[in-house]
Amino acid sequence: MKWISAYRAWQNHDEVRLKRDLTWATKLAPSNTLFWLEGARMLGYDVAAWRRAEVGQRAEFGRVNRAAFESAQTFLAEAEKWHPTRSALPIEEAIMQLRLAGDASASEQSLARAQECADAPYFVARIRAELLVQLGREREGLQILEAEYAQLPKTDPRAMAEVVADRIADLRARLGESG
Repeated sequence: MKWISAYRAWQNHDEVRLKRDLTWATKLAPSNTLFWLEGARMLGYDVAAWRRAEVGQRAEFGRVNRAAFESAQTFLAEAEKWHPTRSALPIEEAIMQLRLAGDASASEQSLARAQECADAPYFVARIRAELLVQLGREREGLQILEAEYAQLPKTDPRAMAEVVADRIADLRARLGESG
């Protein structure tokens, strides 16, 4: 019932009630990761959109996005206490760190946490490696990809082993290494 109340608060752009009801919904059903993920998205993306519409000045958008991200990040940190082995939570945080806070370094660190989870999808290592490359840390990105490639199932199309192999070759060439 609290989730429905949170949804109504979301529909009415009522941030105070939304936060209160999300807190209650997740206290009543902490095992429901969907409540945590969707709640964080509401707090991060939707609240930011409401506030940007209110301020209307592009110069303020960064501040608004940052405040909304911090609220969502706090919510996700609480979720990780209940679900420390679920990669979806640090993945969501990583996406928000990029989109709302513009922080590629923090995003990479969140993906590193996600990569440690047993349920981490194959793409986590690829995206993490690309962030490292963007941050000027090509060698680390290459090492991540090489370690990931060694354990990828070569026949599972979701693993995209050929893409990883091509990117490894590309990075080795950039770094002047032979493979």
